[in-house]
Amino acid sequence: MNGEWRNCRKKPVVVQYRKVRPDEEGVETLEGFRPCDPDVHFVVKGVEGEEYPIEKTVFRKTYETACFRPRKWLGVDAERNNRPLAQVIDQLAYPELRLKREYRNK
Repeated sequence: MNGEWRNCRKKPVVVQYRKVRPDEEGVETLEGFRPCDPDVHFVVKGVEGEEYPIEKTVFRKTYETACFRPRKWLGVDAERNNRPLAQVIDQLAYPELRLKREYRNK
């Protein structure tokens, strides 16, 4: 059994989430209708636009809020500092990557 399992890490992908609407009984997922409760669940929109309910406790353990500045501001910052836009987004969304890069360049 030990040879079957390999370690992996989920890619850092930004998805959207929302609260369950008070009158919403569930969401249509790729696997069919799934019930959800406003007191227990959030609804996550995946990378393909699919929606699915996730328990708030599980959500808080596996997700963190990603804050992004408007694209216009990012574009100006990227041009001013002569850096690709993707690099600017990475540094804002994942500050720990910036720290690793700065340490490596010393």
